[in-house]
Amino acid sequence: LLEQLGVSQADVLGFSNGGMVALQLAIRHPALVRRLVLCSSFYAHAGLSPELRQGFAHATVENMPPPLRDAYLAVAPHPDALPALVAKTIAMMQSFRDIPEPVLRALETPALVMVGDADVVSVEHEAQLARVVKYGQLAVFPGSGHGTYLGVGEARKPGSQQPNLAVAMIEAFLAEQ
Repeated sequence: LLEQLGVSQADVLGFSNGGMVALQLAIRHPALVRRLVLCSSFYAHAGLSPELRQGFAHATVENMPPPLRDAYLAVAPHPDALPALVAKTIAMMQSFRDIPEPVLRALETPALVMVGDADVVSVEHEAQLARVVKYGQLAVFPGSGHGTYLGVGEARKPGSQQPNLAVAMIEAFLAEQ
């Protein structure tokens, strides 16, 4: 897509599953990615909370977290497509192959790894990612769940300054030469 758009190099941010996509883009097409921001993402299943991993076996629209379901339904142009989206997401998560650490070590792209200390991805996993990537940096947000520090709709904390702090950190990281 970047090549089709005539973009020779981009800064890429990925949140949650989008972080896996951003990481794969940097691995497969390193010349296209100048800087990488990985928010609450993972490179190995072991980094996810056991409850989340176990939940994939019986996940349905009916038992998905209400804030997540409600946020999707509030903006979806085709709300009736939610069951198909859930099925595809679960299949993707179950079929995801861990990225070996030697592949991550070979990555030359500077990466900012962000996570909440109460996220579905462990802080230890994200710290390991930031250590393994040659030019990795880690930011941990206290009292923050999955996406809370970004102000994600279903995880937003009214009055929290964390989204402003996260944006400032991202902008500073992207401004580095």
